Amino acid sequence: MSIVLAWLSLPACRTEMIQVHDTGCSAGNACADTPLSALMGTGQIAYEPLDAGTDLFIVRGSQGGWHIWTSGRISATSPSISWVPKVIVHNTAEQIGGAQPPAVQVLGNWDGCTGEFFGGFAYIDDVVVSDFDAFVCDISGETLDLSLTVTDLLTGQTTTDFRTASARFDEETYATYCAN
Repeated sequence: MSIVLAWLSLPACRTEMIQVHDTGCSAGNACADTPLSALMGTGQIAYEPLDAGTDLFIVRGSQGGWHIWTSGRISATSPSISWVPKVIVHNTAEQIGGAQPPAVQVLGNWDGCTGEFFGGFAYIDDVVVSDFDAFVCDISGETLDLSLTVTDLLTGQTTTDFRTASARFDEETYATYCAN
């Protein structure tokens, strides 16, 4: 008898699984006619908007590498996305970050149309130089051209957001690695 009851409950579970992966952008939904969009941000523990000209802190990680905290607010999407950042020094057009595999993410605060992710990395490691710390320290104050390319994994739609920011270090990081 319990086997029959378990079998009868399967369609309800399957329906819930399908609803979780629904884009929420069906007819009648506010975002049904809205194209996929992304707003690049920064933030380790929450999405923080990245306005033009904002200071963007470069962080030295616990394993000795350098990164920029990356986040995003994504609209007209399913909750499952992939994203890739890109970091270019504006004055030289040199790409210094973003040659990395796409990150796969389930969006938080997803309301059926819009969600956010945070705590991602744009790794600063796309150049080969003899003294990498000195190279990274030299970009303090430089304007960075940033992009975030997002793909909705359910629909395959892709969009890219572009931002500019000024590279900065917190005082302790600068004193430890850059003041020499």
